[in-house]
Amino acid sequence: MKYLKKLIFYSIVLFFLSACHSQTSITSKQGKLDLHAMDFGSQAIVKLDGEWDFYWEQLLSPADFARGEDSISPARMLVPLSWTDLPEKSYPTYGYATYRLAIQLPAHSQKYGIFIPKIWNASKVWVNDSLVHEIGMIGKSLADYENKILEKLIVFEAKDKIVMTIQVANYDFFAAGLLQSVQLGNYQSLYEKTEFISMWTLMWVGCLLIMGLYHFILYFFRKNNISTLYFAIICLLIAARLVVFGDHFLYEYLKVHWGILTFAVQSKAYYIATFLLIPVALGYIGCLYGRETSRKAILVAQVLTGIYCAFLLIVPPQIFSPTIVYCQGLIGVFVLYLVFVLVKAAIRKRKEALLQMVGIFTVVLAGINDGLYSQGIVIINIDELIPVAFAVFLLLQIFIIAKRFSNAFNKVEDLSINLEKKVEERTMEVTQQKHEIEKKNEDITASITYAKTIQAAMLPTEEEIAKFLPEHFILFKPRDIVSGDFYWFQHIGEDLLVIAAADCTGHGVPGAFMSMIGNDLLNDIVMARGIIKPDQILYELHKGVRYALKQEENKNHDGMDISICTLNLAHKKLLYAGAMNPLYYVQTNENKQAQLVEVKADKKNIGGHQKEIERVFTSHEISIDQPTTFYIFSDGYQDQFGGENGRKFMVKQFRELLFSVHHLPIVEQHEALNQTITAWMGAKHKQIDDILVMGIRLGGV
Repeated sequence: MKYLKKLIFYSIVLFFLSACHSQTSITSKQGKLDLHAMDFGSQAIVKLDGEWDFYWEQLLSPADFARGEDSISPARMLVPLSWTDLPEKSYPTYGYATYRLAIQLPAHSQKYGIFIPKIWNASKVWVNDSLVHEIGMIGKSLADYENKILEKLIVFEAKDKIVMTIQVANYDFFAAGLLQSVQLGNYQSLYEKTEFISMWTLMWVGCLLIMGLYHFILYFFRKNNISTLYFAIICLLIAARLVVFGDHFLYEYLKVHWGILTFAVQSKAYYIATFLLIPVALGYIGCLYGRETSRKAILVAQVLTGIYCAFLLIVPPQIFSPTIVYCQGLIGVFVLYLVFVLVKAAIRKRKEALLQMVGIFTVVLAGINDGLYSQGIVIINIDELIPVAFAVFLLLQIFIIAKRFSNAFNKVEDLSINLEKKVEERTMEVTQQKHEIEKKNEDITASITYAKTIQAAMLPTEEEIAKFLPEHFILFKPRDIVSGDFYWFQHIGEDLLVIAAADCTGHGVPGAFMSMIGNDLLNDIVMARGIIKPDQILYELHKGVRYALKQEENKNHDGMDISICTLNLAHKKLLYAGAMNPLYYVQTNENKQAQLVEVKADKKNIGGHQKEIERVFTSHEISIDQPTTFYIFSDGYQDQFGGENGRKFMVKQFRELLFSVHHLPIVEQHEALNQTITAWMGAKHKQIDDILVMGIRLGGV
């Protein structure tokens, strides 16, 4: 890896050194360029740089010069250079002028090519008397002016001499005139060169778009890695610059055929993309080297640049163009901060900091070179080095990202190598633990199963209940082995019967413990103390639960919901009181029709938190001097999930079910309720709570 870093670094250095050479000695002087001794072979291309004749605020055509207008004494203008940047005399940014250059060619006739670069202002170009290129609309004021930018390669045959005449007008750009070199040479060589540049640029646009999309997708799947989002934006910003001002077929198609790239759109897109690059790069570097960067500094850079880009988006080019130079200064400050961060990261030997620094320095040096080149100071004889520098920067980023992915994969491979051994060791541990857990589960299950035997012994038997209530059923379905629901029955003589259906807090083992407490308390209240009225039973049961669980002292809120019925068979009366659980009974009404009646319970629990001084329950009296079927139950049946939509059975459906089966023999009622709830749960839904339903039919006199 160390040698690869050195190879990349020295390749960049050699690239710059190979491009450094002195300016060509063939330059024009006083509006004339002598190329009569030039051998325009297959590779000969000459930049028409140097002194051109310059006519300020005059739009002269070859016809004007033919009529003797050339008697006017011209000024001199260096090309390529903005007419605002002459060291001796500068001209106003906005205005118009004519450039003229006479070129002495070899005596024999041959085919030449002239490459007219982007002039960045409205322009007309003549070769001798022929108008070969016109882009935009030349005018002497903003009202008559329209800027368009498009390069063009023209072909012509000539011998001895040609004269180039170029009219330029500018009213919306901060630089004016011939800012890039006009090139003359062998047509085939120029054609191949422009085609190569076009294909190369399009290739970079495609690569940038693919890289940007790829890193957007990476960010979509790994949103915690924000550096991939920043890198994706960098790729798209550079691609946008190349699309709106690049030398390629796509640019010409959008410009000429679609008319999308007006100068306003081009300039806004170009400068917004350019100025956003540095703040986005700061965000990218900040993600990589958080300890070396200040979030506040990055935020300031992004906010200030965002505000300026919004300004560019709103106003026309003639307004924002003069402000570009000030924003360039601000961006320069951000670049210095970026360099400072990278130098600090490199000194601290952060990962890939040296490569990042090389990439940023490449872009910075290329920007300095392009700025000096536009002022006529040639360090590297390439007029626009920034795209190449961006390419170097992106290649370094690709290398860095690839290296990080490679390191991640290496770690995964190392983990994979050791994983099998660790898995085997862990499997042995888990297998041993599994056996231990299975043994403990067996012991616990055996204990709970034995507890079920104890709980079953606590419950009254069917035979005991049937002796006094021959027509009854009990649908009892614990969710687990033992249940938090329980039923209770006791007879006092032949005529008084006390029946209860209770639903304790919880289910399984905790609920079973509560059921034993409830059973013992009922035995004590009814059998030992002789309390048989349902409301008084509930009152004493509430006090007993709170005392047993010490709920006055702690925050325990366990308890139960319960229905208590006392049957006085001699007087044909049923007394009922309920804590949360109601009573349903079916009798014939005065219209000789069966009717299901609900007797509501008190909305008070047995046990748990108590705000009132005394918890009093309501007693209800029901005459059973006619055939009566009544039901007491827990909430497990109506709360069970099932059906096609996975919903609760609900109270309404439970009541309708009871009424629909009340006329059946009591055994068939039990079977109907059991089959209904089993079908309701089906194979998809498990039982969520204990289920208890008691049904009792009493005959009339």
